[in-house]
Amino acid sequence: MNFVPALIDVPTFGQPARSLILAQPAEKVRDAIALWLSGFTSENTRRAYRREIQAFAEFAGHADAGAAVAQFLALSDGQAHAAADAWRADKIARKLSPASVNRSMAALNSFVEAARRYGLTALRLEAKGVKSCAYRDTRGPGMRAVRSMIDVAAAQEKPQKAARDVAILRLATALGLRRGEIAEMNIGHVDLAGSSISIKGKGRTERETLTIPANVRAALAAWLALRGTEDSADPLFIALTNAARGHRLTGEGIRQIISVQIAEEAGVKARPHGLRHTAITAALDAFNGDFRKVKDFSRHASLETVRRYDDNRNNFAGSVASALDAIIG
Repeated sequence: MNFVPALIDVPTFGQPARSLILAQPAEKVRDAIALWLSGFTSENTRRAYRREIQAFAEFAGHADAGAAVAQFLALSDGQAHAAADAWRADKIARKLSPASVNRSMAALNSFVEAARRYGLTALRLEAKGVKSCAYRDTRGPGMRAVRSMIDVAAAQEKPQKAARDVAILRLATALGLRRGEIAEMNIGHVDLAGSSISIKGKGRTERETLTIPANVRAALAAWLALRGTEDSADPLFIALTNAARGHRLTGEGIRQIISVQIAEEAGVKARPHGLRHTAITAALDAFNGDFRKVKDFSRHASLETVRRYDDNRNNFAGSVASALDAIIG
């Protein structure tokens, strides 16, 4: 569906179809996209938003994101909102998840705001997302599954792979780290003598130091002993496959290790963020629902997010339903 030319050529909402400003050169818009993406601290965010802009261009019928977005930026507010709504409707029709739809709208809003600051458009876009149920299942696979996965990882035939995978699993569970936080660490970010690591948390501009417990420290020590280098600037975790050996292990690589290789061998269903969910839920169990302690551990910005974990942990909705069922008889 080539909606951009259509919105330019035909009247929209009863108004003459005309642009507020002339379309910018595609190359200039491509530079603006690159500048906008460079402002995000998370490589995962940059990668995801880059994909969203390309997907938007392809929906508009363009292979070139610069050309498509240049036309979009020249639309009137009404035309641009109709275009964004058409993209959202297409995603809903294809039964994409609310999170996917909302990420697309957020990326588009964010770039248009940046383009307006750069003087490339007069648009004030407020593309609407869809309602979603956040944190529907925050329990994760559970600690029994985690222990099984660590046993499977440790029993792998190749010592280097076994040590690496155990260290990754322990960071994801004992510290509740996100896969992006694990992937970005360098050797120099690990201080075994001081029992600490330095991570760059989600949305943070500065690194933060976390204390590592004994089992995590031992796992990291075992991996570093087999890592093959002590250069502090080298990535902490690397790929061990023949095709990518020695390259930094990506977030997707960590997902493959946890979700496909180890979880399937252990006979459980797990994903990296599920291990984080398990860690946070187990922390609430260990500290009798102490939200503030667990908020510090999870590094969530909002205490309300931790409360959702606690609600799911206690299954308050299920308890109420059971009580009502008993009353009805």
